[in-house]
Amino acid sequence: MSTEQLNKDLTTTPPPIDGQGPGTRTPEGTGEVGSAPADAANAPTNGGSAPTNGGSAPTGGKIGLGVGMGPMGAGAEPTRINGVPERAMSSATQMRFRVASWLRISDSIMSRAVSVYDQMFSLDPSDEAEIFKDIGSELGASGRAEEALLSLEKAVELRPDDAQAWFELGLVHLRMSASSAALEAFERAQSLGAKGFELQFRLAEALTDVNKHEEAVTHLQEAVKLNPSAAEAFYRLGVELDVLKRYDDAVVAFRKAIDLTPREATYYQSLGFTLDTVGKRDEAVECFKRAVDLQRRMERLGAR
Repeated sequence: MSTEQLNKDLTTTPPPIDGQGPGTRTPEGTGEVGSAPADAANAPTNGGSAPTNGGSAPTGGKIGLGVGMGPMGAGAEPTRINGVPERAMSSATQMRFRVASWLRISDSIMSRAVSVYDQMFSLDPSDEAEIFKDIGSELGASGRAEEALLSLEKAVELRPDDAQAWFELGLVHLRMSASSAALEAFERAQSLGAKGFELQFRLAEALTDVNKHEEAVTHLQEAVKLNPSAAEAFYRLGVELDVLKRYDDAVVAFRKAIDLTPREATYYQSLGFTLDTVGKRDEAVECFKRAVDLQRRMERLGAR
């Protein structure tokens, strides 16, 4: 596709997808890593959960913004996005809505979108970094880790003090089993002020992968303080404590995970192994029986 044709395509109103109309903005987030972005314009949605800067995958349908970039005819009503006249919005905001829409319409736009918008809007480095971050987050959530890595590396190059971009980069490194690089990115995000359950949990995950179990325990303990209902965090804490031979503490953590999620067979199995290690064979056998029973129930449900 030529640059001229691409510009022509981009200036044509993208049709709404599946009959959907203009997108809506998400409520303002908390500012913590993993929450909705503080600038709600960062996350256009339409009928589903918006991709957040915490690595969560989109849960809704396709996004069809249905807004055009061509000149308005005489007396024509201005195009509106969320009720705001398009001409009243900043060029960067308009651009980011359009990027989000076009990413879902045509993968062929992906590799050229930023450069084309740069030509059209004369983006400054901060705006360009935001686009690369949004694209990287979207690609990472859809499983396209290698492409996401390129976008996010460009984002932190353009804006190295962006804690959220470093966190997103860490998530992609984890997906690619590059645990040391992930740990470096998460620590950089934390040094820039990132906080919250998700950051603590992912830091622990990276530390586990590089066999730094004591540090992993510290971050998991912080994670369960921030989110006392996170069964998986208690389970991971139990695993790490077991590795460190802190068996009594591991039993407490596994039991807490089971209290929160009593139908998870893996939790009973791990508790059983730890109980067996400390000589509590009868209790261990009961845990193994429960794990087998839950597994069989899941298999029967899956067969229906």
